Amino acid sequence: MNRMIPTSSAATVDRHVLVIDDDRDFAEGLADILRLRGYSVTVAVDADHACDSLQSGHPQVALIDIRLGDSNGNDLIRDLRTLSPDILCIMVTAYPEIDTAIQALHEGADGYLRKPLCPDELTLTLNKSFQRLELEQEKLRAEQALQQAQEQLLQSQKMEAVGRLAGGVAHDFNNWLTIILGYCEVLRRQIGEGNDQLNAVEHIRVAAEKSAGLTRQLLAFSRKHVAQLRILNLNDIVREMDRPLLLLIGENIDVKMDLAPDLDTVKADTGLIEQTVMNLVINAADAMPKGGKVSIATANVVLGEADVREQIAPVDAGYFVRLTVRDTGIGIAPENISHIFEPFFTTKEVDKGTGLGLSTIYGIVTDIGGTIQVRSTAGLGSTFSVFLPVVHAILEDGDADANGSAPKTGTEAVLVVEDDNDLREMIFKTLREDGYIVHKCDCPQAALQFCRDYAGKLDFLLTDVIMPEMAGPELVEQVVALRPNIDVLFMSGYARDAIQDFRDDKAEFAFIQKPFTPVTLSTKIREVLDVGGR
Repeated sequence: MNRMIPTSSAATVDRHVLVIDDDRDFAEGLADILRLRGYSVTVAVDADHACDSLQSGHPQVALIDIRLGDSNGNDLIRDLRTLSPDILCIMVTAYPEIDTAIQALHEGADGYLRKPLCPDELTLTLNKSFQRLELEQEKLRAEQALQQAQEQLLQSQKMEAVGRLAGGVAHDFNNWLTIILGYCEVLRRQIGEGNDQLNAVEHIRVAAEKSAGLTRQLLAFSRKHVAQLRILNLNDIVREMDRPLLLLIGENIDVKMDLAPDLDTVKADTGLIEQTVMNLVINAADAMPKGGKVSIATANVVLGEADVREQIAPVDAGYFVRLTVRDTGIGIAPENISHIFEPFFTTKEVDKGTGLGLSTIYGIVTDIGGTIQVRSTAGLGSTFSVFLPVVHAILEDGDADANGSAPKTGTEAVLVVEDDNDLREMIFKTLREDGYIVHKCDCPQAALQFCRDYAGKLDFLLTDVIMPEMAGPELVEQVVALRPNIDVLFMSGYARDAIQDFRDDKAEFAFIQKPFTPVTLSTKIREVLDVGGR
């Protein structure tokens, strides 16, 4: 039996009693007594009137005379229960026989009282009935809360499994991108400037750099991406996402962009901004199952004191960059607006939404000092506006080293530990061309054995973080015990904080995230060697 649960969190019910007796004078007199004792009362003098009163007034307890003219109180109990399964029915009769009471209870009555009624006994019986209802409702609330918690746990476990898969894919993909970028640099050096083939190599490099943005999104989704804040222009990110968004949302949705030409800069993480835009656009597409229009716009705005008071996340008045995603979809019901940023809240069908997309966006935006605003009208679409504080600074170029800068060379002895054969060979080749004396091992155990057996000097250890049998941080501890003066650089397709999963201490360490170019790697190695990497 499905029972409706009141929305109120308090375990109380409206004490509404339905008095059913064909003696109107008796019924009205009983009603007056009950009203004086704090009850809400409705009077009915026959079965039809009782059923109508139940549907219109929603009483919780019915006092039913066992004889109602041509009707029978026991039959009326069944009719009332059909209309309201939760109603408690107390039989009232002037018949003294115990068999009458037994029959009433057998027919489904929840209690039995004899006329003439004692007001105190009546009050005691009614109070017990309402207490029973309150306990049942509290039990139902607890069961509902438990069911919701179990569903959220299952959803969290599912999302964690998907996140682990996404993180693993991103890790392996970053290895392959590092190989592609590495051999692009090798080819660039071999071909030399002025050769037409260099243009083809440059196209490969640019494609690999764009693919690196996809892995950032996967790592952000898997929570293995640590925010790397840099000065950036939102227009650049939105333009780069044009093609991927079209592939995600389908051909029946028209995407328009209106990007401010003089947009101010903000300080944010590229991958997390990409994730924000993607989630907002996917949500917009989901609201338009039959197709529609999505517009993405950017603008410089000023939020005054009155404006910031309207925001759901506290921000100071000032200059902001606004990113707006507007759709022509079904809109959001007013009663849902205040809940849409809550984790696990979703109005989508089962298995159609996780309820985590907008809560993730809220966390991303507020973590960097921004806020988000939603305006929606049911049937007319929704508009989500993200406000990020303006940061006036020189725009950072994350790809500067990839565009032909000279590598930082050296003559030190470097030990490379990487379980991916192709990546290990690429690193070996490029570092050797940079002048280093390079040794390579495919696993931590081989690296430890090499450190024990090799009589020459080792200046530098470059090691992956995630490897079979032994993690990079554990390898470093044992290598340092054998070679106390060695400098160390960790590399990983995961983010920097992945190292802390394998370290008890919180000491600083040198780290480079895949994918990287040979120039970036050589620059980082030179930097660590010059200043010390442990």
